[in-house]
Amino acid sequence: MSISVASTLYPKITQHVSEAVKVLKKLQHNSDRPDKDKTLESILLVGSVKLHGTRADMLVYNGDKIVLQSKDVFNITIANDNQGFAAAMADNANTILDIRDQYLARWKFSNPNTPSPHRCINNSWVQDTLYPSIEAPSSCIYDIARGGTFTATLYPDNTARTLSEIETLADAVASYCPFATSFGVHGEGENIVWKPAPPCPSFNPTLWFKTKGGRFKPTFAAAPKSLPIDQKEKRDNADAVAAIWDVGVGRDMRTLGKYLKWVQSDILTEKKAYIEDNGVDEGMLRISIAKIAWYIRHVGLREE
Repeated sequence: MSISVASTLYPKITQHVSEAVKVLKKLQHNSDRPDKDKTLESILLVGSVKLHGTRADMLVYNGDKIVLQSKDVFNITIANDNQGFAAAMADNANTILDIRDQYLARWKFSNPNTPSPHRCINNSWVQDTLYPSIEAPSSCIYDIARGGTFTATLYPDNTARTLSEIETLADAVASYCPFATSFGVHGEGENIVWKPAPPCPSFNPTLWFKTKGGRFKPTFAAAPKSLPIDQKEKRDNADAVAAIWDVGVGRDMRTLGKYLKWVQSDILTEKKAYIEDNGVDEGMLRISIAKIAWYIRHVGLREE
């Protein structure tokens, strides 16, 4: 099976229900210009706890090749890992392969008349609820299903009603994380990731969204509509500085530009629909993000 490199990265998940609804309307109306007057039926949502922290993935290819990756790095090694994940998994190859086998066995059980897949599965996302409790506690690999499964309803033509339902659940998770509770620990949960339940295509990540509660809940300020004339020079300078700084691999001023570019890309990608809907000037947004450089410089980050 041939898999493009980009396809293996875990998708960025929006925090805006409206973005998922917009995609849903395009899919159901099979048009780039959906009929706004057509009422869409409500859809069952299934949610799971999203933990606060950085993410890492385990990919298993044909021939049992194992590759570790993060949100933006295709191949994590002990040398370039900033969280110790690669080192923690270094001696767990057999465990990872066993987990892969359990997924395949469960997939075959659910799809008895379909040829055996290679993985992802068949380079596609699968329905979470069909694969609960696949884990390896002795290797510190746990299934997020420990935190339980949440259900809610997506009302495509009444997102306010949807939000009133899911935000209550997100607040409860933020104050008392059910995943942490499974270990006898009291802690905060960052948010809930929601996916449509069948028959809606849950394997389509553009239909996924997340809701944060408690102190993790974001505040969406009114978006500025245009870039002041006197800011144009600052915007151009910020772009030039970012380009010059894009070198190296360390955590220092020499590589700050690389970090800033990553932040800019992450925000511009994850918030694309919000930016477009609110007419945010992309250049002005880049300037605001670049101000991170000023903050880091003034809190004591020095060249090593």
